[in-house]
Amino acid sequence: MNIDWNIVTAIGGIVSALAAVAATTITVFALIADHRRSRLSLQTELGLKLEESTDTNEMRALRKAAATKLLDGKSPNPELTQLLDYFSRTGWLLERGVLDLELTFIMQEYWITRYWYSAKAHVESIRKSRNDPLIWGTLERMVGRLMAYRIEKGLPPLTDEQYREFLKAESTGW
Repeated sequence: MNIDWNIVTAIGGIVSALAAVAATTITVFALIADHRRSRLSLQTELGLKLEESTDTNEMRALRKAAATKLLDGKSPNPELTQLLDYFSRTGWLLERGVLDLELTFIMQEYWITRYWYSAKAHVESIRKSRNDPLIWGTLERMVGRLMAYRIEKGLPPLTDEQYREFLKAESTGW
């Protein structure tokens, strides 16, 4: 029996090439999985820091002042402006993919949507006085996405009474 060593060599080369392709594919999938885990870890850490910063004594005092002025119909309300600016940063992070929608919903939707809807008159007043219809546009887009997510999850829309009760609770500084 004659062995054609050229065929054996060719088969060995093909097997080696297939093994290299398989190893490369496995490595790529492992890197993708590791990247996703790292990204989720960073998003979670940032989400927790945002949630924590929303509940500091300084932020509670700011929220209390803003809510009290909203309930009393007092203007100007620089505390509310500061809150809207703060929440806009979250919107910016969401739009750039640093945060994802689900995490943002879980960590900050409670405050963001309720302050946004309670601040409609304030927002319009500031937009008009600064002649800038785009101010807080990032925040407005984020609220739209959060409310759509809320509906997608089967949660009912918030009512005017719920917004008022929210402001009452916030005005106590709890």
